[in-house]
Amino acid sequence: MLTLMYLLYLPRARFSNGLEWLFGMATLVGVLAQSGGFLVHMVVGEDGNRSVGTIG
Repeated sequence: MLTLMYLLYLPRARFSNGLEWLFGMATLVGVLAQSGGFLVHMVVGEDGNRSVGTIG
C-alpha cells in the first residue's frame, strides 16, 4: 500500500521517468524485504534469538 501511495505522488516531483521507476522499485524492494524478513524470522526463528530474517 505504501508503494502504491508513493507512486501516486512521485510524478508531482517532476523527475524523469527513469528516476521515477528507480525510486518506485527501490521502495517496493524495501517494503518486500522488510516483510520478507519478518516472514523468514517467523518460520525459522526461535523466541528471544536472532535468525536469518532479522540479521542486519
